[in-house]
Amino acid sequence: CRIAYMLLKGINPKHILALTFTRKAANEMRMRVAQKLKEIQYHRMEEIENLTIGTFHEFCHKVLRFHGKFVGHPSFQICEGKRQNRILKDILREMAEKGDLDNPKLMSIFCPAEDGERNLKEEKNIVQTFKSAIA
Repeated sequence: CRIAYMLLKGINPKHILALTFTRKAANEMRMRVAQKLKEIQYHRMEEIENLTIGTFHEFCHKVLRFHGKFVGHPSFQICEGKRQNRILKDILREMAEKGDLDNPKLMSIFCPAEDGERNLKEEKNIVQTFKSAIA
């Protein structure tokens, strides 16, 4: 296990970053490191708490939460479920008040043009869906 080897060589656990794609793989990685260190009777087991082992998503979220102020996001959060819906509805309401629900840029997101031709019927359906959502 490369991480165990690095710890044995005296590398500070705070300087070790191990990333993977899934939580399951990250948990397995943590277990393997702990198991390997126990096998070789590593004498500073408490240090493994200082390792950063996780998913890319988890790591990036942590970086943005703690350092977001440096990139213009001082209170970075991931919105979930009901909060996402509320924010979207607020945006759509504001756009409706400005008469901007059929904005071509917005439509290009929800109804991309096929062969350069805008589908006006589909755009009209989307605008109606937006209006229903904020009613």
